[in-house]
Amino acid sequence: MSNSKNIYEALYASSDGVVVRRHRSAAVPAVMFFVGAALVAGSYAAGASLPSGLLSAAGFAGGVLLFVGGVMALMRLYGSGHPFHTGEGRFLKVEELRFAKDKSAEVARLVREGDFDTLRALRHDGVSAVTATLITSPAGTFRACQAFEFIDLEMRPISELKILRGRCVGNDGACVPLKQ
Repeated sequence: MSNSKNIYEALYASSDGVVVRRHRSAAVPAVMFFVGAALVAGSYAAGASLPSGLLSAAGFAGGVLLFVGGVMALMRLYGSGHPFHTGEGRFLKVEELRFAKDKSAEVARLVREGDFDTLRALRHDGVSAVTATLITSPAGTFRACQAFEFIDLEMRPISELKILRGRCVGNDGACVPLKQ
């Protein structure tokens, strides 16, 4: 997924500040960390007052929560961040659609035309010969896509990053493009 970093950088640069890099909240991992620490400390402090099986289980569960919560908190605080839509105040959804090599021209054409609904409706082969990275806002007012093809042992872009901005109409989530 080396193309993810490049597409995110292009997205941040060409979205006119609508999409920015932001870190997810570290509150849940921090709670996991402190609950784990409390379980570990409680299992040592309880000593002989509780059955040894319960102490071992509490200590093990606490250790797992302590480790997982700590790692998740560090990743969220010091990681590279995720695309965030400033207008909606929510993180963007990223999908990778995978196609066979024979659909390369069709996928590139659909991305160039901004027809992401048809692209999503194409039969996905599960083969990563051609990959379309589709990034959408939760309300559908922002969509971006770029197609990549596996050539010479690396993913190379076969289309430019296409960005659509619009307002949603109806209940089906269809957007009327305002600006491309």
